Amino acid sequence: NPHESEANQNLHESEANQNLHECEASLNPHKSEASLNLHESKTNQNPYESEANQNSYESEASLNPYESEASLNSHESEASLNFHESETNQNSCESK
Repeated sequence: NPHESEANQNLHESEANQNLHECEASLNPHKSEASLNLHESKTNQNPYESEANQNSYESEASLNPYESEASLNSHESEASLNFHESETNQNSCESK
């Protein structure tokens, strides 16, 4: 729908993209864990902390390839911000 596409490119969606962590936390708490894991993995690459994180059990949890794909997969990120979810964001704006 061309009218809806215009709305998706609108300021509200730009704000939604910049507030991805906040939106995901509100709309999908499970997915927000994946976003927070991305931050943690960057922190875990710190040279000081990496000694602790090389622990075989914790490494598996932090660097689990399945979870990393979920956090970093560009397709999934696009899906999160896609038409279906941005409609929800617009609806919540309208309902306020």
